[in-house]
Amino acid sequence: MVPHLGCKSVFYVGSLVPLAALPVFVWVVPESVRFLAVRGDHERVAKILAAYALQRHLERQARAGLHEQRSSVARLFTGGRAMGTALLWTALFLSLLLTVFM
Repeated sequence: MVPHLGCKSVFYVGSLVPLAALPVFVWVVPESVRFLAVRGDHERVAKILAAYALQRHLERQARAGLHEQRSSVARLFTGGRAMGTALLWTALFLSLLLTVFM
């Protein structure tokens, strides 16, 4: 492809194929059961679980979604995780910085 159409053709194909496949994925792949249960869309949850023969998990997923709590960033530094969190963030930042400067 590169000798005939040039090197830019690789980027065009690499971006157009996923964009063309996006509507298919949106139509075919369902939302996660947990996300739908948290939103309260129990009809779609039942439909998805019935399609995959997982009807018995409906109540458990719905209950888990109702009692779910959001975590804050500050919670990453509690419970002995402060050093690991700081080191991981530092390594990821330096990796990004290396990528930018390359």
